[in-house]
Amino acid sequence: MQKQFIRNFHNIGFWLAILLTLSVLSGCGGGNLIITPTDRKLVSQAQKIVVVHYTTRSMFLMTPKSQVGSGLIADSTKSAKMPTWGQTVKKLSIPDITLSTTTNVVNGLKTQAKLNNLVANQTPRSLPYSDNYSSYKSQYSDSDFVLEVYVNNLMANYQGFKWKTYNFSLGVQARLIRQKDSKLVWQQNCNAAGVTDDTYTWSVDDFYSEDGSGIKNAVGKAVQYCSSVIVSSFINSK
Repeated sequence: MQKQFIRNFHNIGFWLAILLTLSVLSGCGGGNLIITPTDRKLVSQAQKIVVVHYTTRSMFLMTPKSQVGSGLIADSTKSAKMPTWGQTVKKLSIPDITLSTTTNVVNGLKTQAKLNNLVANQTPRSLPYSDNYSSYKSQYSDSDFVLEVYVNNLMANYQGFKWKTYNFSLGVQARLIRQKDSKLVWQQNCNAAGVTDDTYTWSVDDFYSEDGSGIKNAVGKAVQYCSSVIVSSFINSK
């Protein structure tokens, strides 16, 4: 009876996690926007393009314990004493995800698109994320465009049928705003999700190991993937 209950709980958690992940991914970003040839030319000719990123949002970490609290299920799934995501990041020295993605995007656009007019601001902007594009005018009055990078989804959840495996999901949005009229001229979204690609998964044991290689690999690959998608989108946008 006890084993059957645990098995049913895992299955329910699995489907809840999938529905939540797919719901978040499908709702991220509001679609992509292709840059026009005119704006592409203006970007290449711009004297300065400021690059900003927002503070990385909190990780939503779904564990068996987070669903039912302490007890038999938490103990049997190794989630009773699992460290928080903040503790995990500190222990494993995981770089800031938004800043890492932004740095990759800037380097990629400089190298591949020859945009040497990009100037990255290392200080993150505070959440909440805003659609008020005119807010940049006073702060970056000497910039022709502003390129934003924002993490709009950050979560990890256990798999119901394989509770030892955790799915990682990362959603990133990049936007380019033309300063003279505060208009959005390009937008690209990227989603990397363990629920659809096991590249972005790790073992529950990684939370407790000293090196946490599975977690670092999954996060690093997701960051690299979304950075590449954003850079490629700008280069190939026609």
